[in-house]
Amino acid sequence: MEENEPMDLVDRAEDLNPTRKVNFTVEIEDNIFVEARLIEVLKGILGSSLIDYQVLTNTSRLYDEDKHFRKLCTAYNNLKKERNDYINNHYSKL
Repeated sequence: MEENEPMDLVDRAEDLNPTRKVNFTVEIEDNIFVEARLIEVLKGILGSSLIDYQVLTNTSRLYDEDKHFRKLCTAYNNLKKERNDYINNHYSKL
């Protein structure tokens, strides 16, 4: 058996069972009980597949009143789009 062979088998096994990460945003009532129930239900459905979740702060007022924050948001969104486009254009080359 060659030294590289076990690694090749692992690589092939991963190709046979690919996974993907799905990210979504849900807007719910500002209530800790509703939030806790949502997380409980998601954990029940997804089990250990639920890797991460984050509660986002409402930044509407900050965005409306702070020019620098708006500039940061615009830069962030532009870079996020550029990064996603790069991934989509180069994914098949991996």
